[in-house]
Amino acid sequence: SGLYRVRVMPPTAVSPPTIGEYVLRRTPTDPAPSVSGTVIDDGGIQRSRIASVQVNFSEPVAVASGATIGEAFTLNGPGGAVTLSATLAGSGRFATITFLDGTTGGSLNDGNYTLAIVANKLVDAGGQLLGGSTSSFHRFYGDANGDRTVNGGDFFFRPAFGAAAGDANYLRYFDYLDDGLINGADLTEFRIRFGSTLP
Repeated sequence: SGLYRVRVMPPTAVSPPTIGEYVLRRTPTDPAPSVSGTVIDDGGIQRSRIASVQVNFSEPVAVASGATIGEAFTLNGPGGAVTLSATLAGSGRFATITFLDGTTGGSLNDGNYTLAIVANKLVDAGGQLLGGSTSSFHRFYGDANGDRTVNGGDFFFRPAFGAAAGDANYLRYFDYLDDGLINGADLTEFRIRFGSTLP
């Protein structure tokens, strides 16, 4: 950045020669806003329950003129497009996305998902638009350690069985129906997936 003085002279064939001096100012360009990360559900490694996704931004953003916050995101999964609800935080630093269909007990159904941030729908204070990007993740009920497989490594289920919301050993990500109880209905779903891997 800074000021620069430039002298401009025409070709010698021009008569009479005219000399001009100009002052140019170079200003640094701030980087455009970007997605700095995503938080899947509770922020842990589990992929047994995904009821929300938080998208974080590198700086505060607002909805661009003529756009809506709902137009800024799309999600595709095993059943096709998922209908979303999106809310931009008052700080402008993140958006929270929840799901209006393709769910069981408030969580996305099992499968692989791609979240797309749509270009030119969000803008920073300087008028620079957020570019497009994608993020992929999976949901597989019973996958407590995020390795796409339900096996012995996920057997936190055993101590959680029989627990109710509020109990010390209640793990909501094992509550398949999200009814506040981890019981036989949840055990049935866990057994169906035990020993299998999500493709």
